[in-house]
Amino acid sequence: MARRCGYPVRSALIYYGESETIVEILPTEENIRTLLSVINAINRFLKVGMPRIKSGRCGVCSYRHICLEI
Repeated sequence: MARRCGYPVRSALIYYGESETIVEILPTEENIRTLLSVINAINRFLKVGMPRIKSGRCGVCSYRHICLEI
């Protein structure tokens, strides 16, 4: 669906930690565009040079991420 909307997508994973609420997204073109624009904004935000907390790469996904401990 994302490819049909014109987005060059390989794969995506959204992780909410200990979230108890799962929101189901209907696969409409508008919903997919909105979701992908949010993902792209997060990726740009991380690549700008956010400070890394703890180590540089995630041991599970081998990608840079931010760990939030509350």
